[in-house]
Amino acid sequence: MPKKPRVEALIDGIFAVSMTLLVLDIRIPDGVRLDSNADLSGHLAALGQAFEVYVFSFVVLAMFWVAHGIQFRFVARLDKPLLWVNFGFLLLTTTVPFTTNLLSGHGRLSAAVTLFAANLLLLDAGLLLHIHRLRSKPGLATPALTPMLGRSIELRLLAICAVPLIAAAVAQVAPEWGMRCLYLMALAHFSPRRTEEAPDAED
Repeated sequence: MPKKPRVEALIDGIFAVSMTLLVLDIRIPDGVRLDSNADLSGHLAALGQAFEVYVFSFVVLAMFWVAHGIQFRFVARLDKPLLWVNFGFLLLTTTVPFTTNLLSGHGRLSAAVTLFAANLLLLDAGLLLHIHRLRSKPGLATPALTPMLGRSIELRLLAICAVPLIAAAVAQVAPEWGMRCLYLMALAHFSPRRTEEAPDAED
């Protein structure tokens, strides 16, 4: 079974690659000739929505990286199911550049917003499976993950799951407003939480 530091290095590497791939969608289309500053300014202005989606997706990946790191510090040892829960979470992480590309180019379509929201929902579900495995299998978690703290994390993740579900529903009527609903995930992330007040599991 791989040691915890190896898995942490893999997680950090995959998040780094996924976050880097996001920026590849922000570019002037191939074959476009820019003969003046006005032409350049016009094309940069047209990239506004793509840049907004890029920034939001980057923040979302950063949020999930932080959230996963908070939970992973409670891991005392890994078993095969827990390891594959992490692999599933990383698989969903690597799909964010794809769903971001869809949203960037087709943000007026409800299907594009729904797929992006589904990606975020599954990422949150991955964290939920992760903490559930730690709580349900004795010996996997450190003593720092108390039953009360574990339940608090699960309830928080369940509440966050509602955001992409609401966004997908709103997107069926107004795709742009569905996208705006996803910004609520940032509010949930930056609100005070007990997990950040807990002692470091590695201390």
